[in-house]
Amino acid sequence: MQIKSFGKILAQIIVGILLLTLTLSFSYNDPTNWSDYLLSFKEWKKERVENLKKPMGYLSMTGLYWLNEGAQSMGSDTDHDLVFPSELPKDIGQLNLNNGKLFFETESSEIIINGDSSSDQSINSDADGEASMFNWNSHFWYVIKRGDQYGVRLKDTLADARMNITDVPTYKPHQQWVIKGKFEASTENSKVSITNKVGITYDKDLAGSVVFQYDNEEHDLLATTSGERLFIVFADLTNGTKTYGGGRFLYVDIPEKGNEVILDFNRAENPICGFSDYATCPLPRPENFLPFEVDAGEKKVR
Repeated sequence: MQIKSFGKILAQIIVGILLLTLTLSFSYNDPTNWSDYLLSFKEWKKERVENLKKPMGYLSMTGLYWLNEGAQSMGSDTDHDLVFPSELPKDIGQLNLNNGKLFFETESSEIIINGDSSSDQSINSDADGEASMFNWNSHFWYVIKRGDQYGVRLKDTLADARMNITDVPTYKPHQQWVIKGKFEASTENSKVSITNKVGITYDKDLAGSVVFQYDNEEHDLLATTSGERLFIVFADLTNGTKTYGGGRFLYVDIPEKGNEVILDFNRAENPICGFSDYATCPLPRPENFLPFEVDAGEKKVR
């Protein structure tokens, strides 16, 4: 009887250890529970589409026109330097770029700038904090600066891409893609060179790197910041076939204390370049190419 009792107790201990191991493994990937995670993932997908559908969001982009030094005329007439879509006025005005200074000249009263009727005036780009906003009906445009280059970004709040999107295809979320890592901060004033889709290279502050293990091998990804989070542009072996060819974005919470972080590849996002030809998305650094398939997160949409 004692031997049987001991065997029964031992079996219960072994089962308990196995359950504890599974619990620890689960909490390693997800600090709450998987059913809660799936609910939050569903909410993330919903918010993702809502953000993409915002009237002035990236899916409303309908044009991108790079500026040269000097004067450039704009309008829907094909004789202009910047030829806008045919539904816009034929003659909008002239935009002058002179050593980083922008000035707009017009004889039209149809265009609204920053809520007022258009007139000759200096123009701000998005590098000045808040860009001057041009408007005609559902169309809006403003000047962007990328590196040393300036361009006019055109949006239409009634653009088909914005009006028709209902979902972004994703892989089925899996626990193996919620990975614990550690954040290694860079030294103060560290910079990293970034090249974007249109070939412009610029420097950004380097926050540091995120180190993690996958399939018993250590990997690290360079990270900058976006708002209050770490921002990672990474590539993997699914790019170009199953996912967008220019890599994907991953946002990681900055640890409040210590250096532990969670990389949730289930929420890897397509750059807006995966949806539009009029964006200037950053490309992955060579250090951020992962030598395996990350079959998680958003899939390519076109």
